[in-house]
Amino acid sequence: MDDGSRINKTVRIATNCFAKSDLEFLCELLKNKYNLDASIQKSGLGKGYILYIKTSSLNKFIEIVKPFILPSMLYKLGL
Repeated sequence: MDDGSRINKTVRIATNCFAKSDLEFLCELLKNKYNLDASIQKSGLGKGYILYIKTSSLNKFIEIVKPFILPSMLYKLGL
């Protein structure tokens, strides 16, 4: 829960330690199973990749994960 946050109308998840191919698989899974639009962006030179939940999927993402978020971490979703 600590490795991500809401930025404006997107959610950024720090997935720096995962291979790009794993994140591509995760994006496809999120789309097929939950109809969430996600993208992968470079985190910086040699720092891996970050997974972004796109604006169009923000509300649905929050709806899905909110029941599992500790109250002290809800601020990360802007709640």
